[in-house]
Amino acid sequence: MKKREKRRGRLRSRLAAQFLAGTLGLSALLAGLGYYFIRSSYIRFYADGAQDVCSALAALIDGDRIGVYLKTGEKDDYYRELQSALEAVREEIGAAYLYVFAPQEDCFYYILDAGAQDGEKGGVCQLGDVYQYGETEYRYLVPDVKAKRVSGQVVLGADVGYGRSVSAWAPILDSQGELQAMIEADYHLEEVDQAAARFFILFLAGMLSGMALILTGLMELVKRRIICPVEQITDIFTSYREGCICAPEKTLRSRDEIELLYEKFVEMIERINRYVRDIRSVTAEKERIGAELSIARQIQADMLPSLFPAFPDCAEIDIYALMHPAREVGGDFYDFFLTDRTHLAFLIADVSGKGVPAALFMVIAKTLLKNRAAMGGKPNEIFESVNRQLCEGNQEGFFVTAWMGALDLETGILEYANAGHNPPLLLRKDGGAEWILSVPDFVLAGFADMRYKGGRLRLEAGDRLFLYTDGVTEAMDADELLYGEARLLRTLAGCGGMSVQESIASVLESIRGFSQEQEQSDDITMLEVEYLPRQREL
Repeated sequence: MKKREKRRGRLRSRLAAQFLAGTLGLSALLAGLGYYFIRSSYIRFYADGAQDVCSALAALIDGDRIGVYLKTGEKDDYYRELQSALEAVREEIGAAYLYVFAPQEDCFYYILDAGAQDGEKGGVCQLGDVYQYGETEYRYLVPDVKAKRVSGQVVLGADVGYGRSVSAWAPILDSQGELQAMIEADYHLEEVDQAAARFFILFLAGMLSGMALILTGLMELVKRRIICPVEQITDIFTSYREGCICAPEKTLRSRDEIELLYEKFVEMIERINRYVRDIRSVTAEKERIGAELSIARQIQADMLPSLFPAFPDCAEIDIYALMHPAREVGGDFYDFFLTDRTHLAFLIADVSGKGVPAALFMVIAKTLLKNRAAMGGKPNEIFESVNRQLCEGNQEGFFVTAWMGALDLETGILEYANAGHNPPLLLRKDGGAEWILSVPDFVLAGFADMRYKGGRLRLEAGDRLFLYTDGVTEAMDADELLYGEARLLRTLAGCGGMSVQESIASVLESIRGFSQEQEQSDDITMLEVEYLPRQREL
């Protein structure tokens, strides 16, 4: 602290000595011009600095996550890490305030204040606090928010309880380019006025006791000591705006506040460069993984039957199915195929876990089930054979719940087996609905020697079977209430007269209306088949 005060005193002494050489008239004129120039330069300097810092930080903040905190009111590790990082930046650049907020039409909501820590009021406001717009916000902030742009001019804020300020802001966009929040940096205008006032007094005193010749030397000194360093620092910020973020090649040696300010900017550049390198590396890796997952999702979708009507030459059945994974790829799957001209096999299954591992196991299970079904046999026999194969080398302990049916298209006899899966719904043509209840056998890939029981029932003309995975009944709303079997039954009861495709679409719409904006937690898969036997001629 003493070293810094000594440097400040040395700068004031040198400037005061030079000011004494000016004449009274010229010193008064130059003092007025100098005060105006220095004050404007400092204001512009702080404004440009705030703009560049906000732009750099806005590019580093995850726009897909920052808007969530205002909705939930909860702070996670990323929130706290971001708060600590912004506080460090605020201290480095000497800003009075650095905060993130969500703008509205006539107010904004604080999301994050760099000085506010959990359990204390260290900053201006806490998460969720409201600030009503004044004249400054309507004049400067609102147009920039609507245009999703960085503040492009000097913004001088009025005193609303925190002092007059020099402010700048930048938009924080999500991955879709939509505005989620703004980040703003404020400097106290009082500091700028004090610096300008000190310069004015020293300059006036120098001019009263100095000479015109020394005044020329003084201007050269001001240029060398102040203007050139400021331009050099401005070049650093210009590199930020151009996306270069390059450290300066020359070293500034002024032995005063400018040198200290310059050193802090160099330190800030080095830190930002490290942050940018880390972010670029992480982003590149995410993009690579995202591209691979996109291909995997398409491959998985291509493995499931997706052309409807599935059997245009088979009038005895109408069938439709869909699968919406919770992540890029999922563990749910369905399948249906004719084993011969008069028998339809169809199934739905759910692999434990989510993501890529579950998707890989899903490919294996689906392939084995279809291949074994093509060889003939009842569903319980197919399950026993496939179960033994899935248990081989299953070191990760994956398992599969599945329900499979084999429908005789001539008689309407349905043989089925249940390996720990949700019971399907039987929707009668007369409007009745019932669960196909049976004690489910153990899951596939659990124990190699499991025996599976078969079931049988007869479908009448116009009867339907609705199969689904637990992602349907376990969908949750904002209060974490489940969609549930009762709501599913009511929804399907209102689908009389609809096609199987319209019926499934109605259920999906009901689930989305129930969940609202909640993130999908599990894969959603549905399959519906309607039995439409041909009328025999008498």
